[in-house]
Amino acid sequence: MERHLRSIHSESDAFPCCYCNAKCSTQEILDEHLKTHDEGKPYACMACGKDFTRRYHLDRHEKHTKCGIVPKEVEVLPCEVCGKEFTRIDNLREHLRSHMGQGARKRDYQCPYCSKSFYGSSLLNIHIRTHTGEKPFPCDLCPMSFPSTGALRKHRRKHTGERPYRCDECSATFAARETLNRHRKTHTGEKPHECQQCGKRFIQATQLRTHMLNHSGENAFQCNECDATFNRKARLTEHIKFMHKGEQPLECEKCSKTFLRKDDLARHELIHSDRKRK
Repeated sequence: MERHLRSIHSESDAFPCCYCNAKCSTQEILDEHLKTHDEGKPYACMACGKDFTRRYHLDRHEKHTKCGIVPKEVEVLPCEVCGKEFTRIDNLREHLRSHMGQGARKRDYQCPYCSKSFYGSSLLNIHIRTHTGEKPFPCDLCPMSFPSTGALRKHRRKHTGERPYRCDECSATFAARETLNRHRKTHTGEKPHECQQCGKRFIQATQLRTHMLNHSGENAFQCNECDATFNRKARLTEHIKFMHKGEQPLECEKCSKTFLRKDDLARHELIHSDRKRK
């Protein structure tokens, strides 16, 4: 850490970075730093998502952390002060700064395309790809590519069936942490997003936005095959599959309810298993 501070956050203005607020102590270090802007950090840890500029940095990281052996389920790192949970140690460290009365780190890495700024070059490079459209991380199981290793890991779980995030209330498992967080609210009853017109509450902001279309009467999604319009993209997709492509839905063996996606059917079947336990 001390070496990093001396190298990249030098008090001298002799070798400043033209892309961000980094100040390097020598021209050699500046040249190496500039590669993180030009080339990004191509070596990624598939366990925690941290990126590295050199292969031996990744090897050293895996050797001295638990990332060398990827666990079957994602390890949760709780904050010992407030109990909030994290899956990456760097996110936990940043969170602990607030308990110690320290201010948040400066967002020294400025996007050249918009006003957003970031804590590090890795996050900046991922964001820049939303402007450039670059997707340098290809999936080895299909033709798709992604702008970050995190997005690639999440996508690969669709192929592998891996669901490393487990609910501690009902043991349901999920492929993404944000899906688990939404699921947990079904146990707590938390619905933070309220419709200002009718008072109905929702777990997700996207659910509220979709609900608002019922008040506005707006049918923003139109079928290209016919004149039918819908207030939800999902309903348009369902219409196209059933009416124009002739696809058959997936049927629940317990109640005959039908679904278009295997994930939706599997989530629905949990309802029947919960009822059995009761």
